[in-house]
Amino acid sequence: MNETSIMKRLFISLFFILSVVHLLGITAHAQTALTFSKPALIPTLALWFWLSTTPQAGKIRYLFLIGLLFSTAGDVFLMNNGATYFLLGLSSFLIAHVFYIITFFYFPEFKKGLVIRRPAIIIPVAMFLGVFLFMLLPKVPEGFQVPVLVYSMVIALMILSAINLTGRTSATATKTVISGAILFLISDSILGSEKFNVLTATNANLIRFAVMFTYLSGQYLLTKGMVRQLTANEFYKD
Repeated sequence: MNETSIMKRLFISLFFILSVVHLLGITAHAQTALTFSKPALIPTLALWFWLSTTPQAGKIRYLFLIGLLFSTAGDVFLMNNGATYFLLGLSSFLIAHVFYIITFFYFPEFKKGLVIRRPAIIIPVAMFLGVFLFMLLPKVPEGFQVPVLVYSMVIALMILSAINLTGRTSATATKTVISGAILFLISDSILGSEKFNVLTATNANLIRFAVMFTYLSGQYLLTKGMVRQLTANEFYKD
């Protein structure tokens, strides 16, 4: 086993360990564990992604990595309370999704993707977005409505961009990416519903756990799918 393989195992193991620590920290109300683990979660995943891919992947590799780095910024901003930190976190994740979208666009044969060939796939995503915003926006303070609306549209576009990989790349890897994108959407939907009082629960920790579990699972599957996509045998597979 060479040094790179050892480092890859180290970083993906650290990601899983930190994820467990963070989720247990939520359950146990252990603020120190949360403060320690959250800023390190996505950087360890990003390092695993970087070591698991090669320069052969070109700009796609860098674009996805930038998305992970903006996700890290979003995590850090959302560790703090207040409207300013919320908007900074929202903006960071919005930029992360934009980079994910650009990443998916740059894979070969864009026009052969499933969404381009079958535009009706847009309908269920648009319906979900419409229903969600119909319930959410009336409860969102006026100063937050436009940022929330824009963010919701961007993450919906990210989902469609992930689906549009179908038919262009490895089927297994594409399914992994799509699963990650959907889990990311679920996480954000739960978070937004809780923050703006669409969803109420007597156990706030349960909601926080659900948000972070789906978020971490989503980021992992997105990254794992990208690693699979960018390995030489699959990235250039017809």
